[in-house]
Amino acid sequence: MAHSDAGSQFTSVRFTVYGPDANGWEDVSHLELATLSWVHWFNEERLHGYCHDVSPAEFEAAFYAAQQADQSLVGIQ
Repeated sequence: MAHSDAGSQFTSVRFTVYGPDANGWEDVSHLELATLSWVHWFNEERLHGYCHDVSPAEFEAAFYAAQQADQSLVGIQ
C-alpha cells in the first residue's frame, strides 16, 4: 500500500529550516544554498559503493572515456 500524502509537517518551511546544528539558517536563501551544496556533494564528490568507491562524477567520466576508446577501435582490423 502506497501513501502519497507528503504531509504538511514535512513540507512546511517552518519544519524544514533547521540544520544539523539545530540553530537553523538565517533565511530561506541560506537554506537553499545549503541544499544546493548538499546536492553538489551527493552528485559530484561522495564515494559510492556501486561506483567502486569513487564519486559518481568520476565514475561517469571514466564510463564515457571507455565508450570513446571503444568507438575509436571500431575501424581497426
